Amino acid sequence: MKSLFLATIMALLPMTTLAQNASSAKVAELAAHRVDRLVTTGKIDAGFAKRLERIDVSAASPAPAAFKVLVSQTKPLQGLPIQVEMVFDVAGKPLSFKAIPGGVAGADPGYDGGKNAVTLFENSLHQIIDSANDANIAPFANGLTSVILTKVNQDGMIMSKAQVKSSATPSKLNVYLMLNGAFMSKDIEK
Repeated sequence: MKSLFLATIMALLPMTTLAQNASSAKVAELAAHRVDRLVTTGKIDAGFAKRLERIDVSAASPAPAAFKVLVSQTKPLQGLPIQVEMVFDVAGKPLSFKAIPGGVAGADPGYDGGKNAVTLFENSLHQIIDSANDANIAPFANGLTSVILTKVNQDGMIMSKAQVKSSATPSKLNVYLMLNGAFMSKDIEK
């Protein structure tokens, strides 16, 4: 009887760590996944796959809401970009989403290299999440407020640059990826 009780407790113990709080970088990455899913199911504008430009993360309330995420397409010449607002709980589970009315499609940045803007966001955010134990990266993993994706020419190579801002530091973290999604480098702008 004791061994059955002990075995049951040992089996359930790992489940208590499953509901950990998500970092703001993790929520941004989950928002990028959510955008991909919503585009695939036809629930939001398909242009997000190619034109996702910005993810902003902020605190939300009342509970169970913990994070509000605003995802934006590229800016048009006039008007506001197409945007979707998402709400996540403390563990990063999506609670709701809504399209913000009145947005206009912006230019396609042309991430021609095999990966779309959503995938480049996801890969860039994985670099932050996977390095969250690094003291230089931790402020960006835990305090991420925004990430903006642009196409840049770095030493003659066209690549994506995800620039991350954090509430924990005035510095900015830049994550560079090849357009095929492969990691190139990251640096911190003081």
